[in-house]
Amino acid sequence: MFYRLNSTVDAIIPTESEVESKVLELKYSSVYDHYVRVSDDETVVRHWKQLVHEEQSVFWKVEHDWKTNYLCRMDGTNFGKVVWLFEVGSGRNVCIGRVEILVSSTCFKNGHVKWTLTNNQNRSEVIKNSDRISLNCLAKLATFFSTLNIKEHAPRSTNLSTRSI
Repeated sequence: MFYRLNSTVDAIIPTESEVESKVLELKYSSVYDHYVRVSDDETVVRHWKQLVHEEQSVFWKVEHDWKTNYLCRMDGTNFGKVVWLFEVGSGRNVCIGRVEILVSSTCFKNGHVKWTLTNNQNRSEVIKNSDRISLNCLAKLATFFSTLNIKEHAPRSTNLSTRSI
C-alpha cells in the first residue's frame, strides 16, 4: 500500500498485516519493472515510479538487442537519483525498531552507484552493494528514506529489499 502526500510525492506505508507481523519487505525487479510487496501477500505494484518519493534524471531502459531492462541515468545528465520514503507512523502508534536492508546494483565502464539510508533527523548510513545490513540507528523513528544515486553509467539491475518495522 502507498499513499499520495501530494500530486507528485508517494510514501510507502505498512499495511495492517505488515504492522501485525512487524515486517515490511519490498523488492523491486528492474527486469519486470515492478515491486513485490512480499510481506503483503506478494502484492505487485507495477512501474518503478509508483512507489518513488523523489526522482531526478532516471528512467527505465529497455534494450531489446541485449535483452535486458534496467533503471539508468538519462543521457546528457551527470547525475540521477531515486528516493523511496517509508512512513511507518502515519497516524498509528508504530515506530521503526530495526531496519534490515539489502541492495544490489551492477555498473558498467566508469559508472558509480551510491545507496544511502537516512532517517528523519538526517542521520545517514551508506549501504555497500550486495551487503545485507541491519541498522538500529533509526530506532524509535517513524520515517526513513532509501536513496539511490547514479553517476555516469547506471546499474543494470536495481534491487531494494527492506525488512522489519
